[in-house]
Amino acid sequence: MKRFAIIVAAAGTVLLSQPAAKACPVCLGFKPQQPTFAAELRAAKTVVIAQPTGEPGEFRVQRVVRGAAELKDARISLPGDYATGPEVLVRDEDGEAWKCLGPSGVDLAPFFKTILELQADDPRDDAEWRARLSQVKPFLGHPDARIARSAWAEWARAPYRVIRQQRLAPAPLRVWLADSAQAYAHPLWVVLLGINGDAGDAKHLNEKLEAAWQTNDATQLAARLTARIEREHAEGIAWLEAHYIRDRDRMLEEIQAAVTALAAQGSANETLRPRILSACRLMLAERRPLSGLVATQFAAAQDSGAVEHYRQLLASGEPVLPSTVPAIKSYLANFDSSSRTTTKSASTP
Repeated sequence: MKRFAIIVAAAGTVLLSQPAAKACPVCLGFKPQQPTFAAELRAAKTVVIAQPTGEPGEFRVQRVVRGAAELKDARISLPGDYATGPEVLVRDEDGEAWKCLGPSGVDLAPFFKTILELQADDPRDDAEWRARLSQVKPFLGHPDARIARSAWAEWARAPYRVIRQQRLAPAPLRVWLADSAQAYAHPLWVVLLGINGDAGDAKHLNEKLEAAWQTNDATQLAARLTARIEREHAEGIAWLEAHYIRDRDRMLEEIQAAVTALAAQGSANETLRPRILSACRLMLAERRPLSGLVATQFAAAQDSGAVEHYRQLLASGEPVLPSTVPAIKSYLANFDSSSRTTTKSASTP
């Protein structure tokens, strides 16, 4: 059986969930993320460092990080088994139960200061995003896994157009990519190494991409394709077209990753945008059942060139990836609405 047939058969059961609209879809990934250490700290009304007293489930507050100063030296009851060292305790509201976020371990004061001073709302523009990334940059790859994941999440939530402007030394990126404990962050490290690395890094990433293509491996594929396009521009898009849009032996996850890479670059790179839309038009011709994956790209570009294709596709009864139908209908509705508005304006005396 052709893999293309497998794609169509699986279409009814695969959901292509998207992360928050502003976030870099390549860097953040598609899997739901658990709240980070930083997110829980910011959400808490009270944050303290407390030392077990030796009595089961009892702590004495050593330091108040956030909250009422009079909590210093207070006794807190929190059932459970804990180590002998100090722990980070939080609660959302006065009177609510305390929650332990783990040992204080390394000196957390710089991290606490940075995280609790971040503005509560997402940055409003690229300048604010750049400032936010700069604030948490020192904590990328931190030895404390909670801090490392928190810093990664702040970066991964940024729009890709901001991510691609960042300059980092390639040496630590190589170390982080080799660290299996940071596997959740590898897509971000791949993209940043593609932007900041040298010719050796480019060769290594392309070899990884070739190996992934040979084995139908979609792991980190969106990141690797995005990094290749960053380095090779139109040539990188042509490689993606040949290996993922035209190649009939690709799986759904691979096509999804290729489209994600195109979407990231299309949202951030004005110079390449026409070439990316050309790749999207190739999707219409080569991947009709999956062509709805690029509907949002045509909508974002306000390009009406796919209207007739999608109208015919929905009317034909052909197989269509179910999760893309809402995007197709939204795209068509926007242009139907624009057409009615234009017609009404033209007929108004």
